[in-house]
Amino acid sequence: MIVCGSSWQDGVDVEMSGRAFISAVFAIVLILPSEAVVEAPVVVDRNGNIAFKVQTFDVPPTTFDPHLLSVAEVYREAAKWGGTIPALNVSILCEISDDGTVDRNTCEADSWSSKEQLLAMRLVRAAPQSALPQFPAINRTALGLAPRGTSPLWSKLVAYRADVPGNSNPPFFRLARVAVRIDRTQPPAVDLTTGPLVELAQISFEAGKDPQMNQYPSRALRENREGTQTAECQVQADRSVICRDESFDPPESALYFAGSADSMFRRVVVQERLKNGANAAGSRFRYKLRWKLPN
Repeated sequence: MIVCGSSWQDGVDVEMSGRAFISAVFAIVLILPSEAVVEAPVVVDRNGNIAFKVQTFDVPPTTFDPHLLSVAEVYREAAKWGGTIPALNVSILCEISDDGTVDRNTCEADSWSSKEQLLAMRLVRAAPQSALPQFPAINRTALGLAPRGTSPLWSKLVAYRADVPGNSNPPFFRLARVAVRIDRTQPPAVDLTTGPLVELAQISFEAGKDPQMNQYPSRALRENREGTQTAECQVQADRSVICRDESFDPPESALYFAGSADSMFRRVVVQERLKNGANAAGSRFRYKLRWKLPN
């Protein structure tokens, strides 16, 4: 068992824990989103041994503002480029639902090692539905298409549903290739050393927006590193949270766990008021993680 305990849990340890492309024009009714979009062919693709039919439409370049993300997320993204998000042009794929809306939750980075792709994915997912075009709805029965399955099967680029038992008709889905344009963006003005330092017990998190335990860092696991990490965190104006490592015991293992506390708070939202009634924005608090190797 791999365990990471934290003071947030009152000292109780908590358990942590391709695509090959085959193109072939397929005879089927083509569905066009609008007169401005070029007709897209239906092709047969393959994910492992599962064949499927796909129709992909190109969405004209659309500008997405990094400030769609929280203050903490923009701060983290800017840090990846040394302090400023550069101007970017990135293309990502999203699934078009049968009702014609672009399903933003399926917008997927082509490469999860690409910070450009990951930023574009997060921005499209965070954008309002109105930022993306509306495509015509389709009636699968009328078009002789396979129904959508009940559980997702993830390809490298997009989530699609392909588990329709007993149906030899290959699954069909539509994709929108979204050209994401990002302007050069300065990070928010953040001074992590200011603000009142309060006890962790004063902090309350929005439901479903509390810290998420990390997996044990793989390098630390390989090299048998463990210890206690202390981070200082600050609540931002929008109640997102940024954490910075403060100390590690033993100090020689600090590098193996760098950034782990901040990663835990990536999607956190703090309640507007501390338990003493004070405004939570601007407050700082300390957070401890105890990293313990399996027995």
